[in-house]
Amino acid sequence: MDELVLSERIGIFLSNYTAIQAEGQVAEQLRRQFVNDFPIDRIPDLTLEEYTIGSGDSNTFCYRIELELEVLGRIGGQSASKQYGVYFDKNANKYKPTKTRFGENLDKAFPQVKVTILNLLNNAENQNYLAIAKANLPDLYRGKLLSVYFPQQYLNVFSKEHIDHYNGVFGTDGADYEQLKLEQRKQRLVDFKNGHNIMRTWTLWEYMRFLYSAIGRPGEKNDTGSLTKEIGTTLPAIDDLKITEFEGVVTTVPDRDKTKTKGSKKSKPRKPNYEERQRENIILGARGEKIAMKFEAARLKKEGEASLINKLKQVSVDDDTLGYDILSWESKKVKRYIEVKSTKREPGVANFIITANELYQANLLSNYYIYVVFKANTSNPVVWMLKKPFVNEQKVRMTPINYQVEIFSK
Repeated sequence: MDELVLSERIGIFLSNYTAIQAEGQVAEQLRRQFVNDFPIDRIPDLTLEEYTIGSGDSNTFCYRIELELEVLGRIGGQSASKQYGVYFDKNANKYKPTKTRFGENLDKAFPQVKVTILNLLNNAENQNYLAIAKANLPDLYRGKLLSVYFPQQYLNVFSKEHIDHYNGVFGTDGADYEQLKLEQRKQRLVDFKNGHNIMRTWTLWEYMRFLYSAIGRPGEKNDTGSLTKEIGTTLPAIDDLKITEFEGVVTTVPDRDKTKTKGSKKSKPRKPNYEERQRENIILGARGEKIAMKFEAARLKKEGEASLINKLKQVSVDDDTLGYDILSWESKKVKRYIEVKSTKREPGVANFIITANELYQANLLSNYYIYVVFKANTSNPVVWMLKKPFVNEQKVRMTPINYQVEIFSK
């Protein structure tokens, strides 16, 4: 998947992130209650009545893991007679084993089922993928057990078809992919999440929600065109852009009163849509960095430093705590640190948010630049290179808009 498209889909997902987090908290409470009621060391002592689904009891192990914990991932597509090893047959009014897995003798089958689950969970704790794959349980049930008891290790996507689909989308299905066990394939998806500067902060449950809502199931159409409606246009491809440099000269900041238009009517105050604003910032920010990378490569070539283009790196992809987005070069021995700020506005006034860490690095590093990308959503963006713009306070207006608050008690 193209990195820009991925950033756009993350932006859409984050627009509803507060509600998703709230749902996740409820799901986690349900999960913890289940694990508290059925700890691993209790599994060998479960009775048929406590374990099986189908008898009408909503407090059993299998009923709760399938239906009560459905929010943690659905496994109800397969009948209980094939899913859980043993089940209650309503028509016959008796307990039966899954013959194809554990034989016809119920007295022998049920202990085998419990041993199989117990061994699975013990092997899961050590991430013994080979042993996990040998557990004589269906993929859906096995995957659900792993994610319920080890939610920080095992992704709650259970279908092999879905796992293969998402690895294909992200390009994480390498040459060795067919040799991987199912949980190793899932781990590829987890590693991809953990290597992303935004997704790495998500829980695996949130990541699962992102996969199904923003990427979609196999065969589902996901309208990528709709993803860019928030910024008013279908974004032109980066390779097709005509990028120019803004030649503006930084001037002294005018008085606030002089920047007001006389006779202008006061607009009616309205509550900002912060989630929509965050979504737009993510989309424009990711695009702006791509634009700056292309612009910087052209600058190096123009200045006779084409050999340094392969050392140009968008460091924010791997680490967004550095205080800059791009590591470039002035010469073979001199680095250039670039923080990118993107906007839809026409060239002129640079208006952006800067973090405390970015400001610190701007003052610390001798070759620190702000690249303001104007018209970032168009086919002809304009880049303004500002070297250490915060040195001259008369030419920069900085307004504090957030404060970190600590209130102590005794």
